Amino acid sequence: MIIILLLLLLFICLYVYNSTSGGSEKPKHFLVLRHSERTDTTRKWSEEKKIRPFYDTTITDNLVYFKRFYKHFKPVIQSFNKIYCSPFSRCIQTAMLINSKLQKPLLLCIEPGLIELSSLEYYLQNDYFSNSQIYERFGKHIFDTHYMPVYTPAKLEKYLKSPFSYEIIKKKLKSLMKKIDSGIMVSHREMISVTDGKNDDYCGASYVSISENKIVLLDSF
Repeated sequence: MIIILLLLLLFICLYVYNSTSGGSEKPKHFLVLRHSERTDTTRKWSEEKKIRPFYDTTITDNLVYFKRFYKHFKPVIQSFNKIYCSPFSRCIQTAMLINSKLQKPLLLCIEPGLIELSSLEYYLQNDYFSNSQIYERFGKHIFDTHYMPVYTPAKLEKYLKSPFSYEIIKKKLKSLMKKIDSGIMVSHREMISVTDGKNDDYCGASYVSISENKIVLLDSF
């Protein structure tokens, strides 16, 4: 009899919870950003590529795109306490630009899941993109060394065999968003495309929410 009463009480509690919360998870929010202008679109790259393998281009000094992005999203940017970035230099440098605008700079979380599929082979074939090499190039102090990436090299290898598909990219992004806290994501053009952003040019960005496996576009620049 006691067991039946306990089960009945549990059922009532679950019913009340689902009724008041709608039975759904609290939405997460992300600002998905494409990196700033690439150096390999300029003459400077002819020299830089000699010391930067695998097309790991840096960003240029032209910050026009970044300034427009920051002006549009300033209130949103200041509301986050996490910055995730692709391990490519152009994304890390763009994340550093964002940090320079924050009242309290954040440690950067390197997330390989933000790499564009077209560059995945470069990332997987060489130790150049390992965290230890990245720390050596940029300084360990700017990174969250305790962050555990959702997508490890082993988990990304399966995408090498997959045909290019925006549906696959969107599915990967959803999976990533569900497993991490809300924050700013500094990535590549592909990620803007799958968030339905209107602008996939340099520093194009989408402010989105995700709930119940659905990405909802809230604002775009």
